[in-house]
Amino acid sequence: MLFCVDYGIAYNQILILNLDYALLELAIENSVAFPQLHRVYSLDAVEIFTTHLRPCDMLEFIGSEMSNIVGTCAFHRITLNCQASHTLICFCPAQMISHPNSEFQRVFTTAMHVRINGICSRCWCPQHFAFAHSANLNCTKDPQNGYADFWLILMYLILRNTYLRERIFTFIGIAGDVFQGNIRSYASWLTTPAVNYRQSGSDHRITNMVTLAYVYFLLKSRGNIVIPSIGLKVDRM
Repeated sequence: MLFCVDYGIAYNQILILNLDYALLELAIENSVAFPQLHRVYSLDAVEIFTTHLRPCDMLEFIGSEMSNIVGTCAFHRITLNCQASHTLICFCPAQMISHPNSEFQRVFTTAMHVRINGICSRCWCPQHFAFAHSANLNCTKDPQNGYADFWLILMYLILRNTYLRERIFTFIGIAGDVFQGNIRSYASWLTTPAVNYRQSGSDHRITNMVTLAYVYFLLKSRGNIVIPSIGLKVDRM
């Protein structure tokens, strides 16, 4: 692993940000030596994990924030902070999101795969009551109430919008360009646990994706993420 830090706040866990797994995939894929594998990325665990000390508190916070906004177009909600007339991104007029050949649809969503138990493979929610989700069960019908849209669009925009990327990546303590041009490696990293739960006994549902969503809502609640009047733009590829 690239780094670990002693949590020592609520339950004395060792937290590990799984950059090494995603970067190793990238190195193999490109058949090149990847020196970043040996760089240390310090997850600011004290900053991230002190507002909500326990994993269940984090999940309840995310679930509460999401429940207020799912059911409307996730792209419009995140980029413009408004409620569109359509509800799902498949109906969104933003072709960079809804078009089948867009990077989001053709590359990012196809690269996302649930890797651990405890995350629903249909709606991407942690299997926890905070998301109106049964434990250890996947959704039995279409992804519930736009949750899948929100998880996937938020993760894509964090990578592809400079404003969100700089604020969120800086907050968690990693370089903003670590996944530059490597969206598949980013997708792999998102779906791995953010904590070494096998060693610490912590909640394996706290993936890197869940951590990014938590930080997004935390920064918004603090006023550290403010959507400009012109909205957030997807960076040019």
